[in-house]
Parts: sequence; C-alpha cells; structure tokens
Amino acid sequence: MIKRINLCMLIILLVFSAATVQADIYDAAFPSDSTSYSSAFNGTGTFGSNGGQGVPMYTNGDYVSQTFTGTGLNSVDSLSYNVSYVNNLGVDESGLSPGTALATVLLDINSIPVSSFIAYDTGFSDSSYNLINTVSFSPIVGGDTYTLSMVLEYDVPMGCGNIIFEEGTWTLGGETTVVPEPATMLLLGLGLVGLAGVRRKFKN
Repeated sequence: MIKRINLCMLIILLVFSAATVQADIYDAAFPSDSTSYSSAFNGTGTFGSNGGQGVPMYTNGDYVSQTFTGTGLNSVDSLSYNVSYVNNLGVDESGLSPGTALATVLLDINSIPVSSFIAYDTGFSDSSYNLINTVSFSPIVGGDTYTLSMVLEYDVPMGCGNIIFEEGTWTLGGETTVVPEPATMLLLGLGLVGLAGVRRKFKN
C-alpha cells in the first residue's frame, strides 16, 4: 500500500515538473482606439471616443496608457517599439529649429519606468518622427497582464505646439510557462505505472 502511494506521489511530481519555462513575445498595437489618455488641456478619455485621433500632450504628467491582458507572459524583461509622433499643425512661434528636443517621454510597464526617449520638434511639417528601439530591463512579473504607458516628463516649451502619438507596434518579450497537455501527462503516468509493474514482475 505504501509503495502504491509513493508511486502515485512520484507520478504527480513528475507531471507537475514537466511544465517548462521558455522565452516568448507578445505583440501589441499602441496607441489604439482602446488607449486611455490624460491631458491637462484635454481631460481624460480614450482614443476611440476621440474619433481615433491622437491626443495632444503638452504638460508634464500627460500620458497615454493601455492594459493588455492574456499576454501569456509570466514576466517581461524586454520591450521593442516602433512608434511615430507629430507636432500639432500651426505656426511655430518657438523660434526653435526642427530637430530641437522638446520633451522627455518616459516608457512605463505596470507603472515601472523601463526606458525613455527624447521627443524632437518636427517643424510643424505634418511629417512623423519615427522611433525604433529595443530595451532590456529587470524582469517585471505581471501575471499575464501588462499596462504600457508613455508619460511626458517635462512641459513642451511654449510656442512649440504639442506632441501627438500615432499608432505604433510594440513587442513585449519575456517568459511563459508551458504545461504539457492532459493526454501527454496521462501517457507519462501510464508509462511510469507500466515501468513499475515490469520492475515488480522481475522482482517476483
């Protein structure tokens, strides 16, 4: 009886230990219609409620943010992004030349800063400034759910208009747990039982 109990415990242990951790990624469109925004001049809302248009960001603390569920990632330790922004159209009263730094934008995951970039004056030319980069950081454990945010760290200088982010492509990189399918676990269990039976037969 004790031997049978020990055998069952061994089978259960091996089945659970069969789960493996492996690298994986999750691709996200951000900003999108589901993206939330908060702006000192424009209040709060979502891009979808704003007609799918980007929301001007002027002031320190203005942000766009979106939560992604069902990523399948236990933790995240890298972020790749390809995102664009423009200045609002108008007359540039700042006297700054296109390419001049306007503000720092922080990148957060689950309210944890992971990187930042400088937003530059695009010269009110209606042309996008494209940003492409990959950053690595200490693992952030999110339990399958992660919130991406872009936050202005400084005010956009007076006369420089504002910054409007366009939809970009973001990739979260991290680890996921792969658990064997029930059929695989059943075969493993039956195999162990069979081996135990053969061993007992030889003993007898």
